[in-house]
Amino acid sequence: MAITVIRRTGWVGSASAITLKVNNEKVEKVRTRQQVEVDLPSNEANLTVTQAGAKSNEIVVKDGEIVEITSNKWYQLLFVLPFIIIFLPNLVSNVTLMLIGLVLLVGLAISAAFLFEAFHLKVVDETTNRTQ
Repeated sequence: MAITVIRRTGWVGSASAITLKVNNEKVEKVRTRQQVEVDLPSNEANLTVTQAGAKSNEIVVKDGEIVEITSNKWYQLLFVLPFIIIFLPNLVSNVTLMLIGLVLLVGLAISAAFLFEAFHLKVVDETTNRTQ
């Protein structure tokens, strides 16, 4: 009993692997544009993924299904924040306002990464590889 997991997250988090969890147990890692087979402990199981604290939705998978991992569009925006932080000193002349802005941006990025789902799991059709 196994499922196929395909990672299609684009450039988001491409520097490291995503950890696959079946019934809350780490079972496998998948890298960018990689496809892996994951054994299931029974005919049906719960699947989630994590990467450096970022998480996904939880879905129920069955033997033989194909699951696609995609990145959340809001999570992609978090990767733009470092560039904003780099240019912030040029936009704000008041040091106090700049520091407040930096703290808010960093706080937003950290909380968003841990509180919101960064990745989305969905079962795709076996023949066309499209969402069911």
